[in-house]
Amino acid sequence: MSHDIMAASPAHDRERSHSFRQRGISQLPTAIFTNVYDETNPKAFLSTVTGYQLMTAYTVTVTVRLKHGVLDPEAETTRRSLERLGFDLEALRSADRFEIDLEAEDPEAAEQRVDEMAERLLANPTIHDYDVEVDER
Repeated sequence: MSHDIMAASPAHDRERSHSFRQRGISQLPTAIFTNVYDETNPKAFLSTVTGYQLMTAYTVTVTVRLKHGVLDPEAETTRRSLERLGFDLEALRSADRFEIDLEAEDPEAAEQRVDEMAERLLANPTIHDYDVEVDER
């Protein structure tokens, strides 16, 4: 990890403070100008110094399917049709896929929020299994 010390001059401080005030940040710690800046993770640095939690955009994919042993009439009908067309199948299961765009602090927070969505609405835990996949946008 490389570190750079952000140079600070009185004029530079006034200019940056004015820029942040325009964005609605009235009290900006002077540490932002003199702290060690971690260029590999500027979001973490800024959220620590400014006190604002910076969010990242994620697309979370939830795949909901019936558990093994639960009747799946849609999949059974499709399997029989595929076999009539000459395709040899051992089994076929249907699934629903949901893509959710959201902002969160990190991938774990995004997954946790979508897990709650799946438990409360998207899936019935008694008859469904689901998988969650998180991708940064």
